[in-house]
Amino acid sequence: MTIYQSERSKLPSPDRVNSHGSWVRLFGLVEALYLCGFSDDAAALSPLVEKVLEHGPDWVTFDGRLVLTSAGMAAAAGGRWEPAERHFAEAELHAKSMNNRLELAELRRLRARMLLDRDGTGDRALAADLLQAAVVDYRKFGMPSYAAEAERLMHS
Repeated sequence: MTIYQSERSKLPSPDRVNSHGSWVRLFGLVEALYLCGFSDDAAALSPLVEKVLEHGPDWVTFDGRLVLTSAGMAAAAGGRWEPAERHFAEAELHAKSMNNRLELAELRRLRARMLLDRDGTGDRALAADLLQAAVVDYRKFGMPSYAAEAERLMHS
């Protein structure tokens, strides 16, 4: 939260020209806030993330993260399940078309987390399948901490 508070003034704003760095900072903060459980703060940034999507859904950050994935996290953080599902599904299509296998693994884990949060009929079973596939990929990529996080989610 300290980082978020200190970076808040550097986030994009509709009343000025924004740098690429300010947008990338936004996506990183959305992800960090969402994954750390600060859902309200992540959800509050959703309108800014949606603003980027108006210019095209295929923007990728320096770390290979699709902006659509960030939009899915922001929507999920706010309990906006339909937009979250839509963003994650569209991100999956883009990741497949780019053969971005790491983003596909991440999408499985992040969508599974959204499903576990939503906890609707069949969500837990689908989340378990997604997480199992993510674990396999993370191990293949040599990412044991990500595999452990996916396994932790499977057992939550």
